[in-house]
Amino acid sequence: MKLFFLRHAKSDWGNPSLKDFDRPLNKRGLRDAPLMGKKLHHYFPENLKVISSPAKRTKETLELFFTDYERNFSIDFDDSLYHGASSDYLKKIISLSKEDAVIFIGHNPGISQAASMFSNNDIVFPTCGCIGFSIEKSSIDSNNFHDAIEIFYEYPKKA
Repeated sequence: MKLFFLRHAKSDWGNPSLKDFDRPLNKRGLRDAPLMGKKLHHYFPENLKVISSPAKRTKETLELFFTDYERNFSIDFDDSLYHGASSDYLKKIISLSKEDAVIFIGHNPGISQAASMFSNNDIVFPTCGCIGFSIEKSSIDSNNFHDAIEIFYEYPKKA
């Protein structure tokens, strides 16, 4: 299984009357999301499953990140990923272990904590940071998440 985690791009805090859920991306986020997508598209196989928080900034990140992506993918919006804990991500991963490839689009700290469970390092995603792992389905089924092999870790300001 290929497993990917993407934190939403930089959001706009300019309108204090907006609810957190409704915050859009700012100029940097609107720029970074499609650039990161183009940089990473080659890692994603056909029939990718996208699981995203339904917040406005994650939906915008999703749309821009997959601009010019020419393979088939399906999208599910999951309320539990909006400010979700790592356990919310793990429940979804375990339930999806029969999928070939899944990308989660969410928020810190939950998405960083979930990604860290598959890494030998603590992951703290900057905005629009993305990491990919390869892991055997049997390792997921037996909760041996550290058996995952890191494929890449990228973010907009990475040198």
